[in-house]
Amino acid sequence: MINIKGDKKIINIPNLWKLIERFLSVMGPAYVDHCKRTAYLILKLCEEEHIIEPLKKKLVFAAYFHDIGAIGKNNEYLLNEDYDIYHSIDGYLILKYQSFLKNSSKMVLYHHTSFQNKIFDKYYLPGLKIAICDRFDDWYRHNIPFNDVINNIFNYKNKNFNPIDVLAIKKILSHNDVIYDIKSGKYEDILNEYIQSLKYSKNDAKSFIEMLSSLFELYNETTFNHSKSVSVIAYMLALKMNYSYDDAFKMYFAGLIHDLGKIFIPLEIIEKPGKLTDEEYEIMKGHVKYLEKMADDIMPKEIFNMALYHHERCDGSGYPYKINGDDLTIPQQILQISDVISALLAKRSYKEEYPYEKIKEILDDNIKNNKLNKDIIEVFYKYHEEISNEANEVILNGYIIKEKILKERELLYKQIKDFRAKYNNLPLSNFVKNK
Repeated sequence: MINIKGDKKIINIPNLWKLIERFLSVMGPAYVDHCKRTAYLILKLCEEEHIIEPLKKKLVFAAYFHDIGAIGKNNEYLLNEDYDIYHSIDGYLILKYQSFLKNSSKMVLYHHTSFQNKIFDKYYLPGLKIAICDRFDDWYRHNIPFNDVINNIFNYKNKNFNPIDVLAIKKILSHNDVIYDIKSGKYEDILNEYIQSLKYSKNDAKSFIEMLSSLFELYNETTFNHSKSVSVIAYMLALKMNYSYDDAFKMYFAGLIHDLGKIFIPLEIIEKPGKLTDEEYEIMKGHVKYLEKMADDIMPKEIFNMALYHHERCDGSGYPYKINGDDLTIPQQILQISDVISALLAKRSYKEEYPYEKIKEILDDNIKNNKLNKDIIEVFYKYHEEISNEANEVILNGYIIKEKILKERELLYKQIKDFRAKYNNLPLSNFVKNK
């Protein structure tokens, strides 16, 4: 696998959090607000219990993404009593295999377990901290008075919740400033201030955006890891054309975000086997505009425009702005071509993988009709074996990861059903303690 080099500080981490929030907002403000309040309460709980970094950071991040497994196939917020255990498992698997939060993933797995389970895992008790904050906000969202919430939490002491956390949360909720923060919305500013104060590694921006693109593509059977493939192709083409590592990395980054707008497109259109109708095609084209709404004021303009223009064409026939080749930069055209090559290399709902001969035939036709840049395509022809091998490795790796997710998910789901059938309840420790 190619080692991606370049200046990974070109993206501002706090701005990426804004992009994450907008990306997740597809499930509605209730989802985003709940996750942010839970993360805020975890932050306060850590202060009360004198929990320091790096555990504090892991807890806040895990709390922020604790309901990520509740994303349905069409991005609806699937959260109900029966789904509690399932979304904990799905969130755990997503974060374990598809994010930079692998070491925090078990906290998410345990956030609907009980203190009575006594699981011997170092992430079990941290997971229970998320559980109590999550449950508090669930009650708060249903307009239960604060005093009743505190009483409810005490009623579950030694059962669902760790007694240490119960005492801490009671003390936190006795502070008028915490209640004011939650009711007024000030908790968002406090949480953002904490996130911005953290130290991030040079690879964190790359990890954040790779997680987003992977989350979007998780449910897309035939586009899984497409964005990563586009990024690798663009990166390699840039280097072969003597761009610096920093410039090549900008193209890599643009490749990761170029299809994020598709999270707003119905899955049945994205995965349709066969040609789209005119109406469906118009809906599909809207993903570029959705990207613009999400990222226009967040991403550096140079990177954002590469992603925004990935469906424009040299003859002006592309979309959404019908920009012609004279007004398209070479990096923008590199990303366009990389997107096409990735789609041709991979299996899709409407086609199988194409061999090089077929790919060359299609690209030659695009050159002939002045759709794509001839000079860039000829660089691909010259190095097609090297570039295709790297892209195919990315695609294959994506399938392997997805297979692991689905296999582990099937196992855990089966154990849930078996335990429910046998005991008519669900001791979560019985099937997660050895994971």
